[in-house]
Amino acid sequence: MSETSVETIEEIKEIEEVKEDAIIENPYPLKKISSKDVFIFSTILKQIGYSELKECFHSDDVKKLIRKPGASSVDEIGLSIMLDISTVVISNLASAEDSIYQLLSHLSGKTKAEIANLDAEIFIAMIIDVFKQDGFINFFKAVAKLLK
Repeated sequence: MSETSVETIEEIKEIEEVKEDAIIENPYPLKKISSKDVFIFSTILKQIGYSELKECFHSDDVKKLIRKPGASSVDEIGLSIMLDISTVVISNLASAEDSIYQLLSHLSGKTKAEIANLDAEIFIAMIIDVFKQDGFINFFKAVAKLLK
């Protein structure tokens, strides 16, 4: 291989590393999730199939893995459960679209139309920011109790 080819390959690798390190940040600060958000968040959970998610932990595949001779690893069982959860959420996500826009609109001060027209990277960053908020886990647990 010529020296120029090696240099080009190295340049491409450097560019790819920079792209991997570049994280899109949410440019819109979000208000802290509050009691006003309980109602819309419970709607979102119902729409994405919260009741179906509980069944993922008791599926026939999980039961087979648990009973499997040689005792399946926790990782294998966990992967099976995560795949089931992903399937449920992805298959129901479209039904929660408007409610997700409504929640993000309330938290960001932007309109639902503005939220709907955001770049995908920023939209995802906003969703991640909601999940990262202090107190979100406790908020989620409280809302989940309402759905039992």
